Amino acid sequence: VEQVSKDLIINSIDPKTVSSKIINIMKRKDLKSLSDKSRKIALKYTKKNMTDKFRKDFGDLVNG
Repeated sequence: VEQVSKDLIINSIDPKTVSSKIINIMKRKDLKSLSDKSRKIALKYTKKNMTDKFRKDFGDLVNG
C-alpha cells in the first residue's frame, strides 16, 4: 500500500474512521492513477512469481 500512497493506510478499526477514510479516498482526483499504479504492482505477485520467490528463499535458507 505504501508503494501506491501512504494516504491509503488506515490506522484504526473504528467504523466511523474507516468510513471517513474510504469517502476521502473516493473523492481523490488521482483515484484513477492510484488504481493504475496498484494494478501494476499487483501484477508482480502472480502465483508463478511468488512460488519462484518462495523456492529461492527456502533454498537460500536451507543451504545457508
